[in-house]
Amino acid sequence: MCPIFIVMEFLEKEKEHFIDLWNSRKSSGMSHTKEAWDKRSSGWVSSLNEEKNVAERSERRVRETAEFLRSRGVLQSSDTVIDIGCGPGRFAAEFARTSGMVYGIDISPQMCCYGAEHALSLGLDNVKFLPCDFQKTDIDEMGWRDRFDLVFSSITPAMSSYESLRKSENMSRKYCFQSNYTKVTDSLCDEVLTEVLPPEFRPTPREIRSFYVLFNILLLEGKCPETRYYADIDDHKFYVDDAFVEKTFRFAPKAPKEQYFEKVRDAILRRADSEGFVEVHREWHYGWILWDVRNGR
Repeated sequence: MCPIFIVMEFLEKEKEHFIDLWNSRKSSGMSHTKEAWDKRSSGWVSSLNEEKNVAERSERRVRETAEFLRSRGVLQSSDTVIDIGCGPGRFAAEFARTSGMVYGIDISPQMCCYGAEHALSLGLDNVKFLPCDFQKTDIDEMGWRDRFDLVFSSITPAMSSYESLRKSENMSRKYCFQSNYTKVTDSLCDEVLTEVLPPEFRPTPREIRSFYVLFNILLLEGKCPETRYYADIDDHKFYVDDAFVEKTFRFAPKAPKEQYFEKVRDAILRRADSEGFVEVHREWHYGWILWDVRNGR
């Protein structure tokens, strides 16, 4: 067999390996239905609106992501952009500051309502939010094939399959961007939940393969992906009340809260100071990938 065909066959098998990894990434254990995300939406938005620490960190990540894209010639006044899995619309609103038109789509109608309210509060009239289950959406029926200059997504279950990845690329006439975790730690939750919960309910490491799996798929397809890293490191004191204890269970979604709530609360309180505050060290590390879909076509 000709050496070049041997190499091509090897590279094709490598690509198939990474596609299998992409499709087999483990779920967080959370439900990703419209109803589930509608239910989570109010708590998400309340944190952004009422917790200064959360709002500042979110605004910084959104701003720096947009600055990176603008430095690469994206988000221009002539650009049409779509954010898949837009949540409460923070990225979409920021992109609309310089882009011609921005669309935010999310499986949760309530998230889209919050996104629209946020855009309205900023006086933006060039951003629209559409409830949409991306995995079930026909992009030709929607008129989305080759429609957008940037197809953006960040930490979304909408991109859980290789088919969804291909669909997002087919929507773009220029660029795609994805942001995925490369590392996530929470000193308190990791310690307390491991101490209190039995093995079957303990938190498992966050799925962090998405970044390097996607990079290798794109590289093997000749897409020349560009990468950048972003770190959000936070040391913060929290008052230990029932609402705070409730939030710790997000790292162990399969654990029956009614059975372990008091034990988790007591374990946290043992680590709190005399005024009921506990210090937590948290880290979120992101890997950004930007690629030109015209490469490799």
